[in-house]
Amino acid sequence: MTDNHNDSNVSAAVIVDRRIGMYWERIALGLLSFVVTVMFLAYQSHQADFKELSAKVLNLQMEKVSRTDLNEVEQRINKNFDARIGELISRSTADKQDILARIDLYFKNNK
Repeated sequence: MTDNHNDSNVSAAVIVDRRIGMYWERIALGLLSFVVTVMFLAYQSHQADFKELSAKVLNLQMEKVSRTDLNEVEQRINKNFDARIGELISRSTADKQDILARIDLYFKNNK
């Protein structure tokens, strides 16, 4: 009978060990799945940040090209304005001289 009593104690101990082992396995799997989830979320966050930074770099490059193009266009416009202003000044001077010559001619003829 004592052997039977020891067998029931052994089997109870084995059952308790198995249950504790199953709990530890479940806890370990839960922690592992938590760590994997956190790592995955961190990876996604970094991917989103990387995409956002890539978009910002692309925009900055486009703005830099646009500014360079804008400077070139501005320089061309300024050259055109300078040329036209010079032309207007020479025309104005020529017109003034022509008007003065005609006034002189008019007054010479009326004397």
